[in-house]
Amino acid sequence: MNNLYTTEWRLLLNFFLPSVKLQGKERVGSKTIKKHDAPQTPVQRLLTSEQTPPRVKRQLQQQLTTLNPFFLQHQISMKIKKILRYATPTQSHFQPRNQPVSPTTA
Repeated sequence: MNNLYTTEWRLLLNFFLPSVKLQGKERVGSKTIKKHDAPQTPVQRLLTSEQTPPRVKRQLQQQLTTLNPFFLQHQISMKIKKILRYATPTQSHFQPRNQPVSPTTA
């Protein structure tokens, strides 16, 4: 699972899945009105930030051009299937107990 999170999942999340960030809240009577910015991926936020060094921006742009979201999703699906195959117990692990069922009292 760690391999899944540190490779494909991280790349898919940071490069291709946009999120919104809360810009502020305003209370109007009993309601709270929240204002969010436009949806952007974490990498887009880094690329538009003035605090990100140009060298890092170039590396991120280069990495973005080499990634394929469909391939990443396929790899994630394959790893999840493998994890579930190992996590799902087989029939031999279950030994049913033949215990009489006690009558319920009302």
